[in-house]
Amino acid sequence: GIEILADAPHAFPPADPAALRSALAGFPVSNLNGNTFRGGFAPSLIDEDPKSRRLRTDYVKGVIDLARAIGASTVCTCSGPLPDGVSKSRAREFLIGSLERILAHAEPDIRVGIESEPGFFVGDVKSLSPILEEIDHPLLGVNFDVGHAVCVGDGFQDAFDVFGDRIWNLHVEDIQDRV
Repeated sequence: GIEILADAPHAFPPADPAALRSALAGFPVSNLNGNTFRGGFAPSLIDEDPKSRRLRTDYVKGVIDLARAIGASTVCTCSGPLPDGVSKSRAREFLIGSLERILAHAEPDIRVGIESEPGFFVGDVKSLSPILEEIDHPLLGVNFDVGHAVCVGDGFQDAFDVFGDRIWNLHVEDIQDRV
């Protein structure tokens, strides 16, 4: 299926679902990508400022609403980079809280995949696994990016072994020189 970026210039919520369905002309949508917000990664789900976290969480909820409206069953998002002055334990708290609110909105039918982004708080298999274990929600899984795995030195077979059937969507790409 087709993955649609839920950001400018493609389908920034609130997009017109009817126009989007018409433009797709029967192509299935594999995923709505909510990794960026207005062209960037900020605000993030782990920002120290609660209003910023809520803005990002509300954006992902809008992506979920758009997914429902166009018949997609999966969205993805990412943690964002670790903000200056925020400890890893605090960032984890922020991320868990944000994801719990997102998952409550996703129930009962939209799967949410976390994408590991090199250099982000959740940037590899090792940092993503404990989040999935702690939340252990049937709608929470992985948007697995093979190129990102190569960049951070994760073996993709290892990732498939760890995440298994919790991989909701797959990105395959060339990344030159691990950049």
